[in-house]
Amino acid sequence: MSEDNQPTCDHCQQPLGNRYIALERRIDQVRMLSEDDFEHGEPEWGPDADDDWRDEDDGPDLIEGIEPLDAEEVASYCGQACWSVAEADWIERLGLQTPYPEEGVMVPCSRCGAMIDRTQPHVSYNMSDGEFTTDADGNECMMIHEGTCLAVLCNGCEAAEVSEESRLVPETADAVGRDLGC
Repeated sequence: MSEDNQPTCDHCQQPLGNRYIALERRIDQVRMLSEDDFEHGEPEWGPDADDDWRDEDDGPDLIEGIEPLDAEEVASYCGQACWSVAEADWIERLGLQTPYPEEGVMVPCSRCGAMIDRTQPHVSYNMSDGEFTTDADGNECMMIHEGTCLAVLCNGCEAAEVSEESRLVPETADAVGRDLGC
């Protein structure tokens, strides 16, 4: 990141370092993935990653995978201290009744409580603790260290509209979905 256009923390206004917390508004869709969907064997990021993610009694070996269809960074913070100060304001601004939803295919809307079928496109707000790095080709990219879902919203509260121009390319969507657990 060049210093000329270096972004600043939305709370303390200090320049962001290579590692920072981003709040993103995303349009996600849950897909059920099988072992055949993984190029390099079983995922390390699945539910109960320390345990065997397959349940022998449940038929085919399936795991829920998030497919981000669109993403936009709406705020950035230099660290946990600044995010902690801003968190309550975001919960109020978004009108959240139940922030930090449980994982699952069917979950209540964080704003109104209506049930959301997450296999359909829906809006989510996610926090990512990430770090800017440079890949082998010299391209800047963001490596996500940890991600948390702040909110999942039904289409009645916030429409999940994705234009073809803003749709994420599959490689980006796979990386974002793998790194965030909501």
